[in-house]
Amino acid sequence: MRTLVLCYNIIIGPCIQEALFSSEEKFKTLTNQSADGIMVTDLEGHFSYVNPAFCKMVGFSETELLSLTVFDVI
Repeated sequence: MRTLVLCYNIIIGPCIQEALFSSEEKFKTLTNQSADGIMVTDLEGHFSYVNPAFCKMVGFSETELLSLTVFDVI
């Protein structure tokens, strides 16, 4: 099993909020169609996004995972 972990903190100004929204929509479109499990967490490990492949890998629904942390699943 391969794991890729990316951590970052972004502070944005209001002038780029629309571009960010468009980028988020593209991200969700691409990741929802991916056969690879993809998840995004905050710094405390709470899931903020999971794609269908990740849900299938860990055996939880999206709704369940969004109320859990990485530490609840591993």
